[in-house]
Amino acid sequence: PGAVIAVPNGGATVTWTYTVTNTGNLTLQNVVVTDDKEGLICTIPTLAPGATHTCTKTAPAILGAYTNLATVSGQPLGENGTPFGLPVTDAAPANYTGIFINVEKMADKTVVCPGEKVTYTLTVRMLGGAPGLQLRDISVQDNNVVGAMMPYGLNWVGGDLNGNGYLDFIDNNGDGRS
Repeated sequence: PGAVIAVPNGGATVTWTYTVTNTGNLTLQNVVVTDDKEGLICTIPTLAPGATHTCTKTAPAILGAYTNLATVSGQPLGENGTPFGLPVTDAAPANYTGIFINVEKMADKTVVCPGEKVTYTLTVRMLGGAPGLQLRDISVQDNNVVGAMMPYGLNWVGGDLNGNGYLDFIDNNGDGRS
């Protein structure tokens, strides 16, 4: 669900944009934007009717499905500038899926004599992901092999568990990540 963000081994960041619009007909005071995962995002001293204010938060991206909930609350002010009624609130979720494609290359031998044949196995995995996520049109380049290696191509041996040629999300250990 949501955007798909590449999260390489060195890490990546995600920036959330929180847009607050006063759709009422009274000025709001002390408008507080919070995030259930990121904490306090910003405080807007006043927000006039029809006005919009934007806050941002940048944090490390994670592998797997991520959902957070932004909440905003503010106190309406009457015409004389004093609090009028109860505070107003709103909330909105945001989602992204953090993934990384990992390629592991292994030889069938650790010691090789001149002229001896070595068989290499390249294993391609999706790290992160979420149920239903598929990566399509995957190919691997190796400077020791002519052309790209693709599912069911010239150098393909197997490993596609459902035969669709895609890199599928598979949660083998129930942790919500592939």
